[in-house]
Amino acid sequence: MDDILTDLSKKLGSSKKQAHCHAKYGTLSTDEERVKYTLSLLNAYGPAPWIPEPHEKSESTSNTLRTDGNCAFLTPRPPLLDETILCYTKSIVFAPTNSREMALGYANRSAALYHAGLYDDCLKDINRALELPYPDNLKAKLYCRQARCFMVLVGIDSPEFNDALNNAATYVHHIPEQSPNRKAIEELIRDRYAVPLPPIKYKKWTFTLPKIIDENKEIPGVSSALKLVYNQEYGRHIVATRDIKPGELLAVMKPYAAVLVKEKAYTHCDYCFEQTWSSVPCPGCCEVIYCDDNCRLNAWKNYHEIECQVVRHLILLGMSNLGLLSLHLVVKAVGEAGSIDKLREKINKIDENNNDPRTLGFINGIFNDCDYTSTYTLVRNTDKRSVPDLFGRSLNAAYIAYFLATRSKFFGDIKNGDWDMMLKDKDILFIGGLIMRHQQIIPSNAHS
Repeated sequence: MDDILTDLSKKLGSSKKQAHCHAKYGTLSTDEERVKYTLSLLNAYGPAPWIPEPHEKSESTSNTLRTDGNCAFLTPRPPLLDETILCYTKSIVFAPTNSREMALGYANRSAALYHAGLYDDCLKDINRALELPYPDNLKAKLYCRQARCFMVLVGIDSPEFNDALNNAATYVHHIPEQSPNRKAIEELIRDRYAVPLPPIKYKKWTFTLPKIIDENKEIPGVSSALKLVYNQEYGRHIVATRDIKPGELLAVMKPYAAVLVKEKAYTHCDYCFEQTWSSVPCPGCCEVIYCDDNCRLNAWKNYHEIECQVVRHLILLGMSNLGLLSLHLVVKAVGEAGSIDKLREKINKIDENNNDPRTLGFINGIFNDCDYTSTYTLVRNTDKRSVPDLFGRSLNAAYIAYFLATRSKFFGDIKNGDWDMMLKDKDILFIGGLIMRHQQIIPSNAHS
């Protein structure tokens, strides 16, 4: 995005329009007007929308990443398990959906998970590999690993262990007779009690959110020890209603919307943000992973159906987490309202009815952090921002809106066109204005 801004600035400078445009932009009073004016400058002076080529699923890329994982796994003991699992996860993400490469990625990752003592995760990957076109000559080894997991989890005399061992016996003849792998598998089949018990199961930490015992009547999730006030000096802020003890719990609130930082894209679930070792990919992009099919389905229903082909282009443009969160907010807001028209009606009512600066965003006397109203009415500090600051945000909003229009069905059908197309579409301008609003709200109100 910096290169795009620099290029546009140079063109405005060479045409001797920069001072005029700066002054004109400074007179604009709404975010929608700012985005519209930015689009007009892009249409007149800027380059055509640059569409970077995103990463695609590829057999060769998947194979390369799996080889990298093998190298990490085969380093002198102890193996580099974190690096190994990461490489195998990327191999799965970049593998064509339901391909042999995906099956090999799951199987290889199951080996690393087994050595990490993550037996439940190992079993998930084994089952996924076996549901795909996994080679017959490798299945006996995989079933043997499955049996070893059951040995730890449910015992050597369990039906699960016996079934896995029987399956290993079914496929062992696909392995060459002189192979060390075949001999080890046949030894386990002959005498299950001669095989040493695998390492102890890794214990994952579990964490439960605490609860506020005595809640503030206006702000759910916040202690009654706090109250919301307003004055000219500090604006809207929180003060204590009583002495607060050290370590006392004051607030437990989930964010209205959140995005995963790009650095955690292949280690944490894009939906619930939990760290995951046995993740599944999105079939349509290479940018996200999920804990399981349930998280993947929920993400698709709630936002990823729209964001899937949008975010991958924005990341290549160098869009920051701020930009991605401003997109995520508008997708969630429209989903909550039911349509763009209904969101527009909702916002008009908010703007008309909220006259008290202390209760901005309140619904029936409550600051409901599960409703978009509570986010829309947060402070933006627009009056404290310079024209270059605001223009950078409206430029980001213009590009986000462009990819929303041309890479998703957010506005109905997928649009074909350029900046001129966007200038003529009232819905795109409205959404672009909201995205810019979010880009001002986030710096003053978001946490990471």
